[in-house]
Amino acid sequence: MVAAQGLVLKGARAPRLSGSSRSSNPCTEFNSLTERYLASADMSIATRQIYFRHFTRFSLLLVHRPWSSPLVLQEYLFSLAPVARVRAFSVFKRFFALLEAEGLCSNPCSVLTPPPNPTPCRHGLTAAELAAFNAALDQACADTHWSRKWSAIRLRLMVRLTLAFGVRPGQHLALTLSDLDIPGANLRIPPKTFRHSPRRVALSPLLLEELVSYSRWRSALPQTSERLWVNTFGQPLTHSALARQVEEFSERAGVRSFSGLHFLRHTVSRMLVEEGVSLFEVQRYLDHKRISYTDAYLRQNFPQAVYDASRVIESKLARLNGKADSCGTGDSGAVPDKPAAPELPRKGRPPRLGLMSGPLQKKGKP
Repeated sequence: MVAAQGLVLKGARAPRLSGSSRSSNPCTEFNSLTERYLASADMSIATRQIYFRHFTRFSLLLVHRPWSSPLVLQEYLFSLAPVARVRAFSVFKRFFALLEAEGLCSNPCSVLTPPPNPTPCRHGLTAAELAAFNAALDQACADTHWSRKWSAIRLRLMVRLTLAFGVRPGQHLALTLSDLDIPGANLRIPPKTFRHSPRRVALSPLLLEELVSYSRWRSALPQTSERLWVNTFGQPLTHSALARQVEEFSERAGVRSFSGLHFLRHTVSRMLVEEGVSLFEVQRYLDHKRISYTDAYLRQNFPQAVYDASRVIESKLARLNGKADSCGTGDSGAVPDKPAAPELPRKGRPPRLGLMSGPLQKKGKP
């Protein structure tokens, strides 16, 4: 049973633990390390919450047991669903690899066989599934119960913003009232991380009208938060509440493969590629900082034939733009868009995350 799940120990002997792992209170020491790691790691808000949830659940198993023991990690992985084990294993593999590089402990993931990847599924919704989901939302928006009605209107607005501008779920939950500019008919989308930049998008008349109607309903609720998306008590909407609502409406529409709002980014990007849109236009929609991210995004989630066709169209557009630049701007005087500059590899080692500072500093080092 254990061997079939791919979480067996590779060797009979466990790795040697460092002195920091033999602490009298391993839970406190583990929580201190994870707090420093999450404070210094470069990741989005949603990813940070996923890491925090795994670390919190893992610390509950540390009852006078070393936190770098592979048996404790194996016990935690078996407490999760098979689909979630792959993500959890990658979370702890990255965390313990950094601790091992800092000399704090050995990596328990090195003696565990990684769990098998789940069966690959189709990424993105079909046009029929997307229409069925939108029909279920429109039907719920006509509900007579005011709480169910406005919850459906809120989700429909979030879906339309994601379809139009590729807004991520974490960016949705970070939106505030000041980001919505009703007189200017635009919306400021917060950045994914501090390395990214916010962007301001123009709203269509239909989206603006619905957002104005939602703002009026929201002003009647208790003003306990500045967030744009709140529940019926005026409190900020959470990831779990949003996931439950998406799951509820996907079951009503009969769309079992809809796993969340992020799934719509895959859907629209696939449709754009199938329509012959350039890879650089898909990059602007997905709000990727580098074209290599979009390259990996499409290569991972789309058929190879569709990907090859998009690359051919992209190269043709790049050549046309290059010819136009060499011949001048033309009669109209408009300068065509140039393809993104090639990216150069980063130089030097990545910065240390500061896990060696404080009381966990090894002896003999300043």
